[in-house]
Amino acid sequence: QELEEEMKREEEQSNAALGRTGEPEGPPVARAKLQREELANHSAEKKDTIKKMEGREKVVTGTGVSESVDREFAGKAIRFKDCSKCRYVVPQDLPILKVFIERCSDFELVLEAPLLTSSAEFWKSENITLDTKAPLGSLQVDDVSQLRLLVLQEADAPATYHANTSDFTMIVAGGDPMRVEDSDQVQMLTVLKDK
Repeated sequence: QELEEEMKREEEQSNAALGRTGEPEGPPVARAKLQREELANHSAEKKDTIKKMEGREKVVTGTGVSESVDREFAGKAIRFKDCSKCRYVVPQDLPILKVFIERCSDFELVLEAPLLTSSAEFWKSENITLDTKAPLGSLQVDDVSQLRLLVLQEADAPATYHANTSDFTMIVAGGDPMRVEDSDQVQMLTVLKDK
């Protein structure tokens, strides 16, 4: 019994030295617990947001396809992913939220209608043609080679943020191709007009 009491005293002393007193916690511990709770809530919110966004996005993959985007895409973002030797047209009467082109090659997209967000993103693709018949506000281009951007008039050309791009050409209808400077390891902004 004396041994048990001594072990209990040693455990209490050890716990006290480690700050485990069973008493109310100090501000640092309370703050850490609160931060963990906030992170857990934030994580749940982020998962909900991602789930909602996935519901607003359609993924298209294919090889050798040439067609118009159909009505099931109305009001949604379209992610063209791993497409090869394809041509898609977004008709004038089809409202599309946003366009993503990801890991595509030999790919052409004709936008007859303006995008609801007025923006598009291209990533890790090659030999891409974007023929836009409507104004486009911004274009994000990363790790893309051989990009051709066709616009009807200079005012329709997007502000283009590009990094690690090569062989990038903008063409205004009826004009000569304008080669955009390659961007290697830096992000550049190219505009044809004041936005």
